[in-house]
Amino acid sequence: MSKSHKMNLRPIVGAMIMALAAPAAMAAVTPPAANSLPGAFSSNITPTYAAAASNAATITFGTSGPVVLQWGGTALNNTVAAPSGITTNAGFDIGAGASLSIANSSASAASVLINDVTGNPSQIYGTLTAGGASAPTLFVANGNGVIVGSGATLTAPNGIALVGYAQDSAAFISAGGAVVVNGATATNKGDVTVAQGVTGPTGFLLVAGAGNVNVGAAGASNSVLAGYGFTANATGATGGSALYTGSTLNLSGSLNYSANSTVAAAGNVNVLSGANVSMSPAATTSTIIGGAFSNAGNVTLADNLSAGSIVNSGTLTATSSAATLTATGTAGIVNNGIMAGSGAISLAALNTAGAVITNNGVINDKVSGALTLKGSGLVSNNGTINFSGTSGNTVTVSGGSVNFYGAVNQATPTSATPSILNASNAISAASLNATASAGVLNLGTTLFASTASTLAGPAVRVVAGGLTELGGILTVTPGSGKVGSYGYNLSLFPGTTLAAPTINVAGASGSNINLDGVLGNSSTGTVNVNGGTINGSGGFSLASASTLNATFAGNFNNPNGAAAAGHPGVFQYNYVPVNVASNGTAAVNLVPQSTTSTAEMVNLLVNGNVTLSPSGLTAPLLKGGATAVQSSYQNSHLVVQATGNITVSGYWPGLVYLGNINAGTPGSLSRLGTINLGAGGLNNALPANVAGAGGIFFMTSNPLGGLSSTNYVMTNTNSWVNFPASTGFAGAYAANNPSNKYIYGAVINSSTPGVISTQLLPAGDFQGR
Repeated sequence: MSKSHKMNLRPIVGAMIMALAAPAAMAAVTPPAANSLPGAFSSNITPTYAAAASNAATITFGTSGPVVLQWGGTALNNTVAAPSGITTNAGFDIGAGASLSIANSSASAASVLINDVTGNPSQIYGTLTAGGASAPTLFVANGNGVIVGSGATLTAPNGIALVGYAQDSAAFISAGGAVVVNGATATNKGDVTVAQGVTGPTGFLLVAGAGNVNVGAAGASNSVLAGYGFTANATGATGGSALYTGSTLNLSGSLNYSANSTVAAAGNVNVLSGANVSMSPAATTSTIIGGAFSNAGNVTLADNLSAGSIVNSGTLTATSSAATLTATGTAGIVNNGIMAGSGAISLAALNTAGAVITNNGVINDKVSGALTLKGSGLVSNNGTINFSGTSGNTVTVSGGSVNFYGAVNQATPTSATPSILNASNAISAASLNATASAGVLNLGTTLFASTASTLAGPAVRVVAGGLTELGGILTVTPGSGKVGSYGYNLSLFPGTTLAAPTINVAGASGSNINLDGVLGNSSTGTVNVNGGTINGSGGFSLASASTLNATFAGNFNNPNGAAAAGHPGVFQYNYVPVNVASNGTAAVNLVPQSTTSTAEMVNLLVNGNVTLSPSGLTAPLLKGGATAVQSSYQNSHLVVQATGNITVSGYWPGLVYLGNINAGTPGSLSRLGTINLGAGGLNNALPANVAGAGGIFFMTSNPLGGLSSTNYVMTNTNSWVNFPASTGFAGAYAANNPSNKYIYGAVINSSTPGVISTQLLPAGDFQGR
């Protein structure tokens, strides 16, 4: 089709959201009698109207136009009578079996307005042909509607427009043969229907209306508009300024919107069940829908589709990696059917009021690609996501809140059928992020990824399955403070896992972390946890030589165990488990944050060996020193039990309980494990009287290892160093302490109030427990 014959439309449509409505049918209209043709009309020129048979006639003119053929209303300059021998209709109606040709004998193209102002819809059930030396472009306009019924034929090499708006004949002429539809001219607005079973046209087909626009057939190229705000002629178009959101566009049959086509609607668009619609405009264009887009049929999409909301209950296939779906209204995007794409699939619901994205069906990515779901409201996956490519697949989800359930499957090198993810069949990366100020991320499926992955949100909940990142860093970023009814910012439910070679939980001092599931696995090298209170019965799993770094501003224990107060014999059952693979050695670095104002309770049970390093605080007193009392330090509790060896060094402000235990029975001493002092020894001295509530417990069946002049023990003189009563270590250390000078006590100097100093721990402060 030459450029002069191509109709370019640039409709202006709004983003106002309309509630999704079922397709509304045009009011019942009696079709014209079979073999009947339009009757007398008036025109701005002097055409002829001649019959070729009782059911066939031709209207002929010879000018480049513009030409108006008007039925009804105030007559134009010339009145043209209907030929004898045919059955006529008052308006522009062509009955089944009848044929009308509008022929231009001039060699110059012309625009022809067929203006029906009789007050009834125009109906075409027979054949309408644009012919002659230069076939004219036809505009059939009727403010009461236009119907092209099943079985009709439209032969218009240079295109035909079916316009459900009243048109002013004089305005068409003064505009040089242009149809202008805007807020001022669209006073009457009717339904337009092109039924299934219509043949042609060979040129473009423009269908435009503001009520129900029903399209079941297509031309060589197509422009379908529901709403108003456009100007159209045979050579081009410019945008208008008004829109109408009350329209509904219903698509049925097999429709191909090719590179020369557009679909635009200010209201709702419904693809009906059984329809096959291909939307593939040029790469620089988009399908723009102001209201709701609903698909119950089969839609192929090669460009971007934007609508107030998108509901897919059928099959929606994106054939271009650049194709995206964008919902601009509060209803968002809902998939109850099948979405498929070649490469990247991007769904975005952007309205700041909280547009949702919901997948209850199937999303198929037919090659290696990226799935992106981005909404300002709730983004939910309750269905299935299938990647046909064996690698390079990513899942990126962000929404005000995110519910990510369902299944994610990927093809394997040995099978083209996607199967559930596992350690040998991992996608490239996963990123899930709840973005609202009180947003919640719920992960309820099992994900495996090969590179850096992230989970984030004010509240992050792993309610089932989990995320295992195989090759890099898994970053979890919870918020702080209460979110809705949740008393935590990160929660791993029982039976869930978050794992990676390196895990960063990047919380804040107000982040409440609940680990009833497991953070890490046997290949995890480093776990960094920053937060407020760290709770949990699931705990941590680490590699044989690994590190747990914990920075916290509250307790680090299991609140579901015994009360975190009182005698260590009670406190010891309140532990968080740390499982070290192959009975290896883990480094546990503890950095308390709020000990200046609030006591912090830590209780860990390590399955394996542990090198324990409390850090982050400066000891108030070293051996041989004297300093002013720092009364802000509180009496915190540190309880660590291990099935293997414990090596400890550093400063902890308050009670320290260390025990070598048998696996599965906390509190029962193991004969195999040892407690050893690392570089600098252990200091838990407090600048206050903590009699009966402080001290150090070395609960081991073997002598305390590593004691030296540099690796010494410092506690309070008014507290105790405790050993198991059955071993006799208390008496042995009490007897030897004056000579070895390795266990010291801090004493408040009564002669110099407010100052503490050190001395060897008195023999009476060694206790057997």
